[in-house]
Amino acid sequence: MLTFSYFFKPNKRQVKRNEPNIIERKKINSKNIDSLIKILRDSDKRLLPVKVIDSKGTVSYKYTLIEGEKKLNLKEIKYLIKNPPKNEIEIEFLKRTINMLNNSRVNVFLEKPKIIGASAEWDYKEKTIRFNPKIIKSGTKAFVKSLNHEIIHVIQSCIGGGFKKKPTLIGLKINDKNKIDKILENPIYKNLSYYQYKLELEAYSYQHDLTFSPKSFTKYCL
Repeated sequence: MLTFSYFFKPNKRQVKRNEPNIIERKKINSKNIDSLIKILRDSDKRLLPVKVIDSKGTVSYKYTLIEGEKKLNLKEIKYLIKNPPKNEIEIEFLKRTINMLNNSRVNVFLEKPKIIGASAEWDYKEKTIRFNPKIIKSGTKAFVKSLNHEIIHVIQSCIGGGFKKKPTLIGLKINDKNKIDKILENPIYKNLSYYQYKLELEAYSYQHDLTFSPKSFTKYCL
C-alpha cells in the first residue's frame, strides 16, 4: 500500500510535566474537535519556557526546541513566558479544515500510522489521514502543520483524478529545497521513488502556508 507521510521530530529534551492522556485511536470530526483543541492547548502550555532557579540562586530557562524552529534568545524567552501564544490562526484553520474534510468524507483518525516512524500519513486507497497520537504532545502548531502537509497530499490525489487516486504533482514552485532534503534523509523516506520524492517536496514546501491548502482543496477537490 502506498501512503504519503509527514515526519515530525520533537526535541528529546522535552520537559515532561502533566502530560495529557493520549488517545490511541479516535476519529476526528467537527463534533469532537474542541476536545482535541483543548488537549493541544494543554500541550502548548507544557512547551512554554520554564524559569529555573538552582540552590545557588542561578537563574536559567528550559524549553523545548521544536525541530525547524530557531533558537530563542533571552529576550524572546521572557516575552514568551509573559505572553503565551494563543495560536488563534492555527485553531481556526484546524476547525475549518476538519469540517472541510468531513464534508468530503475524508476520514481523519488519531491512530498509529502504517508507515513506521511517521507522525501522519495520507492513505489514498482508504481515503484516510492518520495522525500518530504522539504528535499531540508537540502542540497546536506542529499538529496543524502536519495536517496541512497531509491535505496537500490529498490535493495531489485530487489532481490525479479523485480522493482515492494516486497522488499527482500539482506543479508548485519548490521552496527551501536544501532544508527539505535534510528532512527527507530520515529513514522513513528511504524507499521513496524519485516521483514520490517530488510529491514530498511539494508538501513540505507549502505545509507552513495555511492559505494555500483550503483554496487549492476547493479548486481541485470539490
